[in-house]
Amino acid sequence: MAFAHGIIISPDQIRIMQNNRTHVQINADHQLFIRGEWITLEDDDTLLLMQYSQGLRRFVPEIVSIAVDG
Repeated sequence: MAFAHGIIISPDQIRIMQNNRTHVQINADHQLFIRGEWITLEDDDTLLLMQYSQGLRRFVPEIVSIAVDG
């Protein structure tokens, strides 16, 4: 199985990589950059981004663990 994107999760950032370049970056779970451009979000969108970030932080390590064990 091959993945087209890589993901880097640190305490302050989530980065989704494509071809060794950052495609999407989320800072502090509330600031969104796409291809290096800051995306202004409404309050509702910021809440969704926070939920998405927290989901990634929770589930990506589990998925990686399952893939490695498999």
